[in-house]
Amino acid sequence: LTPESSWVLVMDGLREPLPCAPGYRWEQTREMVVVSFEVPDKLPPELVHVSITSTEVIGGVRGETPMVSGSLHQSVCLSGCGWEHRARRGYGEVVITLAKAVAIEWSFPIKGDCGDGMTPMDGQSEYEIAKFHERCQDFDRSLHRIRKAADKGLTVAELHLGQIYQPGDTQQRYPVSHDPAAAVDLYLRAAVGGSSDALVLLGACHQEGGHLERDTALAVRYFERAVSEGQKGNDVILGRAGMPVQHRAAALFTLGMIHQYGDGNVGADPEAAVRWWTAAAEHNFAPAVFNLGVAYCKGVGVPADLSVARQHFQRAQRLNPNLQIPESVLDRGGEADTE
Repeated sequence: LTPESSWVLVMDGLREPLPCAPGYRWEQTREMVVVSFEVPDKLPPELVHVSITSTEVIGGVRGETPMVSGSLHQSVCLSGCGWEHRARRGYGEVVITLAKAVAIEWSFPIKGDCGDGMTPMDGQSEYEIAKFHERCQDFDRSLHRIRKAADKGLTVAELHLGQIYQPGDTQQRYPVSHDPAAAVDLYLRAAVGGSSDALVLLGACHQEGGHLERDTALAVRYFERAVSEGQKGNDVILGRAGMPVQHRAAALFTLGMIHQYGDGNVGADPEAAVRWWTAAAEHNFAPAVFNLGVAYCKGVGVPADLSVARQHFQRAQRLNPNLQIPESVLDRGGEADTE
C-alpha cells in the first residue's frame, strides 16, 4: 500500500486506485479485508489499541482519536480476524486483518467514511449479496439486489431477473408479478452483453409465443446463434468462457425437435433433426441420444437399423436410468418397428 492511495485487490488483478479513507488505507481479496494506518516511529506496541467485533472495528493510539472507527461494511468472522504492529522506515504501521463473513466485494470498509462520495458497489458485488439472501430464503432482499445489479449492466443479473419475471418455479419464490415483456427486454440486454443462455431463452419465447408473436423461424435463428456463440466462447454467464455444455446441448436438442415434424413456419426435415440430435448426443444429452434410438428404430431421417437403435437406447439409459427403453428393442433382433 502506498501513502497516496489504496488498491482494491480483486481475483483477476488490480483495479484503479480508490481515494484513501480518512486516516487509513485498505485492500481486499474476495475473502479478506486488510486495513492499515501509520503510527509514530518507535511507538511502543502496548500503546496501540485495536478492538474488533463482528460488526465494528476501532484502531488507533491509546488516548488519541482513533485512526479507524465505525461499523463495518459487512459482518466478519472473528476467528479469522487479527492485527499486528509493524516497524517501517521512519514510521510504524498497524495492520488489521478482517475475514469476511460473506465472500463479496466491499465498496468501503467503514460505513459512512466516504460520505456522499462513497464509491458505489459494483454490479457483481450486488449480485453476490443477492445470492446470499437467496440462500437464506430472503427473496425480498435478494430481488432488490438482483435489480440493482441488473441496472448496473451485470449480464448474469439481467438473465436472472428475466427468469424471475417468467412464470415458473423461480418466479414463484420472488414477490413479483408475471411480466413476460420485461423478461424479454432483459434477455435482449443479456444477449447484447454476450450471453448465449439469453439467446436460448429468447428462442424459447419466440417458439412458445404468448407475449411475443409465435415465430418458429426466428426461434431457430436464436437457437442456432446460441450454439454458434457458445462454440466461440462468447458466453459470460457466471464469468466463465464458453456456453455451459448442458445449455448448448439443450439448444441443439430443441432444434432437432423443431425439425422433426416441422413447427409453425419451419418445415419438417427429419434428416436435419437427426443431425441436431447427433450434435447434442456428443455432449451426452440423454434425451437426444434416446431420440436417435427412436429415429433408427423407426427409420425416420436415417435408414432403419435396430442394432444401432439398441446402442443408442442402451447409452441413453446409462446416461439417465429413468428413461424407459422399449423392451422389444432390447430383447430381440430383427427388423426395426415401422408403426
